[in-house]
Amino acid sequence: MADSQPAISDEGYVSSAELADAAAQYVAMLESEYGAEKRESLVTAAELRVRIAQESKGLKAARARLATLLLRGTEARDECDILRRENALDGSVLLELDQRTSSYLRVGQLDLASRSARLQTDLIYGAKRFEPQAGRAIAPRRIRITTPVLTIQKLRHDIEQFEYLRERNILGDEFCEVINHYEDLIRRLTPLGPEARMPLSPADEGKLGDKYSRLIHVRESPELPDVLSGSWNREAVESEYLNDSNGVAVVDDFLTAEALESVRSFCLESTIWFTNRYAHGRFGAFFREGFNSPLLLQIAREVAKAFPAIVGDRTLRQLWGFKYGEQLPGETVHADFAAVNLNIWITPESANRDAATGGLYIYDCKAPLTWSFDEYNRRPELIRGFLRHRGARSRYIPYKVNRAIFFNSNLFHGTAPLDFRAGYENRRINVSFLYGDRMEEADDLGSPRPSAAAQSSASRVGWRSASFARFRTG
Repeated sequence: MADSQPAISDEGYVSSAELADAAAQYVAMLESEYGAEKRESLVTAAELRVRIAQESKGLKAARARLATLLLRGTEARDECDILRRENALDGSVLLELDQRTSSYLRVGQLDLASRSARLQTDLIYGAKRFEPQAGRAIAPRRIRITTPVLTIQKLRHDIEQFEYLRERNILGDEFCEVINHYEDLIRRLTPLGPEARMPLSPADEGKLGDKYSRLIHVRESPELPDVLSGSWNREAVESEYLNDSNGVAVVDDFLTAEALESVRSFCLESTIWFTNRYAHGRFGAFFREGFNSPLLLQIAREVAKAFPAIVGDRTLRQLWGFKYGEQLPGETVHADFAAVNLNIWITPESANRDAATGGLYIYDCKAPLTWSFDEYNRRPELIRGFLRHRGARSRYIPYKVNRAIFFNSNLFHGTAPLDFRAGYENRRINVSFLYGDRMEEADDLGSPRPSAAAQSSASRVGWRSASFARFRTG
């Protein structure tokens, strides 16, 4: 595979000729490996040469097509460096990869979706790494979607995570200086209030290097022999979901002990908690931003296989994790874009100081199909008014480690107020798998069909992180 990669010239530019030759060689290799009968499914060298011969817009398209071509047969490592070092690289590559990730998810090609998403993640969040062959550390060019935002809670979380990784000899003493810079930033932000937000300035970025909101470490998380515990009765779970008037089922001891521990270690070790737009120290990690591993995809596949009456032929559309601070004073009510949510709690119950908190409220009320994603997901006051008007009632599901909850994604729901113990390992973490799309099912027969604007809004942002949504919509 390595011979098929284009050589990078001294000035760091991949020429058109190199790109075309690499494409031709790669297509030939794919044909020899998979057979000429699959040629129609591949981007041919001739197509790439035509695009490269066109003006710059065509050249950018060719680069994007080559990136996705490489995805089909490699592990998306070397090509990421090639794309970064391309002088003319711009958002066209990310846009192409984002569209490919969406397409692969929609048709259930999870391995290709995972490769495409990993390349997106690395292009945006990749950190400096040491290259033994070159004998030097290489800092890849970072493709900025938005300027990173500093918050006290995010800085504190990262300090705790760096110390956690240092204790396990995953990070070295060089991070002591990084931690000191983070603590200086906290002191600067503190007078502005606990929820203060400040864009990362060039001066601060110079001090932090490539450490803030970067993929410094991602824990290996391979597939396991078994991931679902089997201590529950599948038919009983499906019957509970189908017979519930809203579509809710609760399953305890959902994952095997080994799978639960592996997922938890992935969440604790991996520096993928980039989304910090939420209040009270709540952070998100999304499929396109590093919440992506062979084990997570294995769980997604086996859940769909084990619960056909719930998941059906719906494909996985999003994976995410949420990590919380010690306290959450209020409920975070919203609905999601998907058709079926599977939520799993992975933090030990010993971390919960108040057993009456930390669970999930699910309301007996669905989001109107005419509402846009912003309306049903990000406008709590609008949602609360709607719930009051409808006389909605909630069901409370208490927190319990390794408890899984299947529910109709279109139901309004929210994390209950929580009070967890201090300490990095005590942070409440939930992992969610989202299948299908609410707009494709429209099972709320009492509602009118959604408007074109509402459908467009949902398809743009419903299953991406906010940063990718902003990039995609310009």
